[in-house]
Amino acid sequence: MRSIVRRSGAASALDAEFAGTRHKLVDQVWRTAGWLAVFEFPLIAWRVADVGWHVQLMLHVAFSAITVTVALLRKRLAHELKSRWLVLAALAVGVSGVLSLGMVGAGLLWIALSVGLASVLYSLRVGVVVATVAAAMMVAAGIGFVGGRLTLPFDLNAHAVSASGWFDYLAVTIVALLVLLYAIGGFQEAVLALLAKLHAQRDQLVVQRDQLAILASHDPLTGLPTMQLATDRLQMAINGAGRSGSKIAMLFIDLDGFKAVNDACGHEAGDEVLKQVARRLQGAVRADDTVARAGGDEFIVVLVGLLDADAVRPVASKLIAEVSRPFELAGGTATVGASIGIAMYPDHADETAGLRRLADAAMYHAKRSGKNRFVFAQPETPPAVAPTAD
Repeated sequence: MRSIVRRSGAASALDAEFAGTRHKLVDQVWRTAGWLAVFEFPLIAWRVADVGWHVQLMLHVAFSAITVTVALLRKRLAHELKSRWLVLAALAVGVSGVLSLGMVGAGLLWIALSVGLASVLYSLRVGVVVATVAAAMMVAAGIGFVGGRLTLPFDLNAHAVSASGWFDYLAVTIVALLVLLYAIGGFQEAVLALLAKLHAQRDQLVVQRDQLAILASHDPLTGLPTMQLATDRLQMAINGAGRSGSKIAMLFIDLDGFKAVNDACGHEAGDEVLKQVARRLQGAVRADDTVARAGGDEFIVVLVGLLDADAVRPVASKLIAEVSRPFELAGGTATVGASIGIAMYPDHADETAGLRRLADAAMYHAKRSGKNRFVFAQPETPPAVAPTAD
């Protein structure tokens, strides 16, 4: 449940950051469009001087004034209002250009800009809707010009050779391209930044998952495998030993005198003794063997690939010697011992529960026999079968 909450919180944070980036992108586009609209006014005046007033120039003045106003008030306006007006303004300029100048103006460029902005700021579906509306208006304009219902407002030949006309096209093209580049570039940067954060969060989740897996299968104090993991490894070793004919030993270790150290020196000292015992036990066996903490001051050692019980004796003696060495603690030194019960597979039992039970019983026998020693278990006697009455 906690991991789900963390992931939901991370997703919400990314959504909020993406929304903030989108808001910033819209403001940047409006700021750029506002400055370019300011430079558009003298160009419009130049065009008026050349060809006089017509509908297209009037619309340019209106849209430029609105653009400057929105750019100045962008911090106070709602984000959705600015986003929608950005798309609608580009579409309106493009459609009006097509309706008044047909295919000779820059209307097609503004229509493409409106479709691109709709796709970047909203979604591909919205972009398709805007493109469909624009296409319908272009079809209507085409029918109007072909049928003679729409005509150009000025002499196209004079317009084509006028300096003001070319400067106007240049300004409109720069405005459209810069606005589109701002939108696409800003969107790309936002996506790349979010992808980087997603990768970082994914890596963090993988690390957390691995850490949780380690915590679930390893003792947090000593770092040793838990009893569950040791039992799983023992079962795997039994499966392999059944095919190879080798033997396995399970050693159940209980520390002698640990309670006295814990009571006299404190729990921190007791924890330090347990950690040092874990390191000593691991250092006394092979890499293929398993050392686990059963709980409290009890440990399990699983020895694999043995020829017979005699191979266990020197290992058990070494474990006792390692545990019996003094421990250097912050407040001085401490000494404990080890009582070990040993159960062999398949000599004493042929399954994990039986080996655990017999090794545990042998360990208590070692304690009763004087402690700090090892004792082998006795094979379990199968229950007698009562004779059946004839």
